Amino acid sequence: TIVIFANNTTTGSFSGTSNGGRQGAGATGGSGGSPGKGGSGSSGGGAGSAGVSGAIGANGADGIEGSIVVKKANPISFSSISPSSGPKAGGTTITIKGGNFIGNDHGWIGTSAKIGTVSVINLTWVSETEMTGTTPAEPAGVYNVMGGNPDGSKAVMSMKFTFT
Repeated sequence: TIVIFANNTTTGSFSGTSNGGRQGAGATGGSGGSPGKGGSGSSGGGAGSAGVSGAIGANGADGIEGSIVVKKANPISFSSISPSSGPKAGGTTITIKGGNFIGNDHGWIGTSAKIGTVSVINLTWVSETEMTGTTPAEPAGVYNVMGGNPDGSKAVMSMKFTFT
């Protein structure tokens, strides 16, 4: 399954390769569906064409066509980090809570997280509202917790983690 995140987009295109290895371009757009339902899409036609497209339906509902899912992206948010302190050597297991974290149960995570300027180690997606990881090493001090999603949205919790 391919997941495409879009910001306030109602049409688009996708170019992909079929199982037979032929390259084809997807048709552009697709009509929006009725509220609460996914928009319709169209697949590319003709020999060698394997493109598929979909559209976001009314009210931002997901549009689904074949194995392509088009989702309306929502901005990431952070609400807490627990615990809120740890040794400057790093190695503290942390839980970050918030909203619109992107990932799946197969180990893929699209959301990033940093404490200060260093990425959280072994960041793991638990759900759309929770991630876990291990603190990196940082000099003693109080640091921002920052993160982002593939859609470009960013979140910051100012001065929320203390290295001792």
